[in-house]
Amino acid sequence: HGDVLSQQVARFLVKEVQRLRGGGKAAEGVASYLAGAPLEPQRLDSYAGQHKRLFTILAHRARRLACKLEARFVALTKPGASFEQTMNLCAVLAWKATAAHSFYVMALNNYEALNTLVEDAAVKASLLRLCELTLVQHVHENGSEFVDVLSDVQFDLIHERIDELLDEIRPDAVALVDAFG
Repeated sequence: HGDVLSQQVARFLVKEVQRLRGGGKAAEGVASYLAGAPLEPQRLDSYAGQHKRLFTILAHRARRLACKLEARFVALTKPGASFEQTMNLCAVLAWKATAAHSFYVMALNNYEALNTLVEDAAVKASLLRLCELTLVQHVHENGSEFVDVLSDVQFDLIHERIDELLDEIRPDAVALVDAFG
């Protein structure tokens, strides 16, 4: 089931980028990032509390991979070949683009839900720290996909933020586990 869903997301990404390249109206909602401009290299002094900047970085990666997928798909398209046959020729890139899109959308939805649905300030703060940890850890673990916008210095700052967040979250660990049932 996951493969089918991943293929459908990859199909959506290719078609959406083609539509945008053809002069179509920019997507709305969670796919609106596809119409964004390339991101300049980051020069922060700290990633503490930089949720929006992290989402911008994640959107940049998702957009870049979706555009790479569409370009590769077009380059591999042969007369008479079906969409699926061509997609199979770039399956690894399709999977990466789908994973980047899915992580960005799910993380953004989580962040927005925490900010709108969690009323208790202490619980919200704890869950936002956990969300931020997820974001910086994801960037750290997928570093090669961010080298166009994050230097070694920026990666060091992200690693420092991971350490800081782990220290901040440790006292909340039992309450967080209990909150998840």
